Amino acid sequence: VRGIAEAIREFVDRQQAIWGEEQLREWIARTLPRMPMERISLRKAAQALMLAHLDDRQADCGVLESWLVAEEGVRPQDVRHLGLFEVPSKDSATALLRSLVQLVRHLDHKGTVLLFDEAEKTLSISGSVRQRDTTLNNLRELIDLCGKSQLPATLMVYAVTPNFTHTVIKDYPALAQRIGHPIQAMEVRNPKAPLIDLDALEMQPDAMLEQIGNKLLDVFAVAYGRPATNTQRDNAHTLAQTAAEELLEFSHRRLFVKTWVRWLDSLRIDDVDTVLTPKRARELLQIGFQELDAEQDDDFDDV
Repeated sequence: VRGIAEAIREFVDRQQAIWGEEQLREWIARTLPRMPMERISLRKAAQALMLAHLDDRQADCGVLESWLVAEEGVRPQDVRHLGLFEVPSKDSATALLRSLVQLVRHLDHKGTVLLFDEAEKTLSISGSVRQRDTTLNNLRELIDLCGKSQLPATLMVYAVTPNFTHTVIKDYPALAQRIGHPIQAMEVRNPKAPLIDLDALEMQPDAMLEQIGNKLLDVFAVAYGRPATNTQRDNAHTLAQTAAEELLEFSHRRLFVKTWVRWLDSLRIDDVDTVLTPKRARELLQIGFQELDAEQDDDFDDV
């Protein structure tokens, strides 16, 4: 499922098949309101969506889904008849995030993974020192909450370059104490500050790229109903070896994925099962490199 609203509807359908509608309505009316959740409004929104889905009230389902994903344009008067008297805002965002993580557990899921990408880019364009301090303090607070009941069963993955840990957080002692000296491997003894160094993986570059290519091939097979052939497995090997030999930069993984997906899509459109030669692989990677270089130039100009 995609999105919290769909996860709630999926939960209702699953539990209705197990419990029956009467017992499910009893759970929604009596058990759910007593479950711990920091923001009552989010619990009420989830409760209202469950009932609206059971009653097949599509209009209410649409409004509640927009409320849950904090879409602009949802006004308090749009949801007042559903027992909600506020709409998500920047002031309530952090509390709603904590409540959302708590709700995920109540929906019988194992937990939540929060993925933050290009953190340093966000910090560099955020503006004032005060905004930077706020961002880093928010990160510290999230890390602390992971060890408390407010963010149960939550894993945070924060993508940064080594410069972030060596330079940026030195000015923020409270944050440096938490992530300044992480261990290399994630362990049960230290789940709070692990470091996954993408430049120091155990696998060789060609083997890693080939494994990524085969996983993407399996996804492609399911998505388009085209069984993965030995020819395409061999093609993944050829493209992976070529990429590892020709590209020395960190972006070779991104370029490999982009080139491989484009190659698979061309085979789908042409309905063929072509062999990829090393020469053709180099040509495709060169085309992808030029496009990637142009994208990076565009980003710089925008900033």
